[in-house]
Amino acid sequence: MNTPAVADSWARIDAWLARHTPVSHAQLRPPASVSEIEAAERTLGVTFHADLVASLRCHDGVELKDRAVELAYYGPPSSLTAIIESTRFLRGVGADLDLPDDTFDEHDEADKDDEGNAELLAYWRHEWLLITLGIGWQSSDGLFLSCRPGRNFVRVGRYFDEDSPSFTEWPSLRHALADFAEALERGRRFDSRIPSAVDGVLTWGD
Repeated sequence: MNTPAVADSWARIDAWLARHTPVSHAQLRPPASVSEIEAAERTLGVTFHADLVASLRCHDGVELKDRAVELAYYGPPSSLTAIIESTRFLRGVGADLDLPDDTFDEHDEADKDDEGNAELLAYWRHEWLLITLGIGWQSSDGLFLSCRPGRNFVRVGRYFDEDSPSFTEWPSLRHALADFAEALERGRRFDSRIPSAVDGVLTWGD
């Protein structure tokens, strides 16, 4: 079965939210423009994957207000501004760490150079972009997208500042958004939580 395009999944998400949780739906931001996305890419020195561009062209994240749309434990989708701020912050944290040269990233061990050598760990890889803001709506946790060429290119990862980053079961943002749409429409679990509508607000239960 083919995974729906990002825009198709967002159309389903929008339709469900507008019908069942209009208060949360109203917190979704309008699309980011192509020029705004290109400016963000230049600022960060990273080419955004097409899935991320497509998602931002549907909604530039959410307004960080009460009752905003959240992806279960992973928090609200990041706006371009939040992506830039989070990436700069996490790169800065990594730059301040004194990691030994023989430290490797067990979660990214399949990423190797042309000679088959594992690459050295970075606390936050240059091409990782935090695409949700976690429960605290900060850069301390959330989902990230790997825009780094290699075996894990385009994979969606989970970041928590008290643990090492790891990759989720979603091989791409397209898959994650398709699962989100399915969870809303069918009342299925998204990761480990079930969505519901309460007084026009999207909520999550165990």
